[in-house]
Amino acid sequence: MIEIKYFLGREPSIGYTDQRFVYISVEVPEHERETLIKHEKCHMWLRHDLRRPQNAEVYQWMVACDIEIALNIYNAEDEAIIHNPNNVLYGGITRKNLEKNLPNLPKNLRYAEEIYDWLIENSESIDYPQRKSQSDEIQDRKDGEETEAAYELVEAALEEIKKDIEKLEAQRKIKTQKHEAQGETKKRKHSLAGLLEPTIKKHFALARKSSYKRPSRRESDFIKKGTTTVRRTPHIFIYLDRSGSFDATKTSDANGKIKKILSKYRHTVSNSVFYFNDTILDHDTKKGDGGTNYKAVVNHIIDNAPQIAIVITDDDHCEDLKDMGKLITDIIVYPIGCRKTHFAQKINSMEIA
Repeated sequence: MIEIKYFLGREPSIGYTDQRFVYISVEVPEHERETLIKHEKCHMWLRHDLRRPQNAEVYQWMVACDIEIALNIYNAEDEAIIHNPNNVLYGGITRKNLEKNLPNLPKNLRYAEEIYDWLIENSESIDYPQRKSQSDEIQDRKDGEETEAAYELVEAALEEIKKDIEKLEAQRKIKTQKHEAQGETKKRKHSLAGLLEPTIKKHFALARKSSYKRPSRRESDFIKKGTTTVRRTPHIFIYLDRSGSFDATKTSDANGKIKKILSKYRHTVSNSVFYFNDTILDHDTKKGDGGTNYKAVVNHIIDNAPQIAIVITDDDHCEDLKDMGKLITDIIVYPIGCRKTHFAQKINSMEIA
């Protein structure tokens, strides 16, 4: 089993392998990770670290390896993800891109060695396609050293991919069964009203404040301020995800959720709306872009200490968060495009189902 390790940032690239592990940036949205993980695993399964010809040009060899993966491995779903302009994998090497960028590439070339030879022979007329991953931890094949035939490696890689797909489908089936077993009753308990109204009620509490109304008889000086009982209006901070994983459908859905919240509770609470991706934004970008920085959201909540915070987001990767002991705010997570989020689990918050 190949272990996946996640890292912050995009250096040296959003995905790479050192032939021991696969490394994936947390900025890659969940729906794109399967394709990128498949790509990086293929560099290992196809033995690209051992097949490179003696004294070969590194970049041209890695382009040839990416072309081999595009021609032999990618399915229609992978190609659709890579061709979506809103995705971080957009512009990667695919069959469609090859037809446009390398129209003279012979149709009978399928494997890295022969593709590399053709690239070298035609190097002066080639506008090299874009590579989205970085897997240069390779070594030259020694003279006389043989590796398994390329077609055998491709067939073996396809078998490994099939196993991965079966494993993912089994995991998804288990998750679906768990959610179905919870039943409609539990879903109602986790509705917006079910979570938000008792939280508002808790903060819509009686409070005492100074007043020039008639003071208590215990007061010795009439000029001295007395006290009166008032209700304290809760203030809600609403955080809306604007990261790259938020496509037009999710953004529209989230905007509808905000409108519903503000309309329903406009007479009982005050509110502030914020947007976030890599950081807390000072304006609404109206579209998804960048990573998902939940740490910035938590820090903003800690710094401002609203009574209630609602975070509208999808299921992006969430690193371990520090300073959780400083959180005094009741946080409600509103998932978009998923049932549960890693973020809600990390901060142990209430979550709408």
